[in-house]
Amino acid sequence: MFILGFDFGMRYVGVAVGETLTFNTSPLFSILINKLDIKYFDIFSILNFWKPKFIIIGYPMSECYDNSQLLDKIDLFAFKIRCFYNGHVIFIDENLSSWKARRILNFKKNKDFFTINALSATILIEQWFFDNGFLNV
Repeated sequence: MFILGFDFGMRYVGVAVGETLTFNTSPLFSILINKLDIKYFDIFSILNFWKPKFIIIGYPMSECYDNSQLLDKIDLFAFKIRCFYNGHVIFIDENLSSWKARRILNFKKNKDFFTINALSATILIEQWFFDNGFLNV
């Protein structure tokens, strides 16, 4: 069974896949978001290809986080995915996932935002595995 993870940002949507038999995760790629346009055709193609059981979407749940514009976009993104695809959409706290990805990639030397966001989506899936007792760190 596959799980897809999405790290939604203002400029990129990072995409990763996880597999529930081996609990392996892999970053796939990031999708560049135009100013007002998310490439839903690409997202729906990914969903059709992987046919995931669960869809993990990073959601900033910190009390000090106040970016209603981003939260509204994430909510709309999740709504469209639910309308298109009959998988379970799960929000997970994305607090520090991008920071962790930057640390892993040594961000001072690597400013490849496509890679950072895809790796961040991987971290979200790993966090879901951990939260649900599949992984011990």
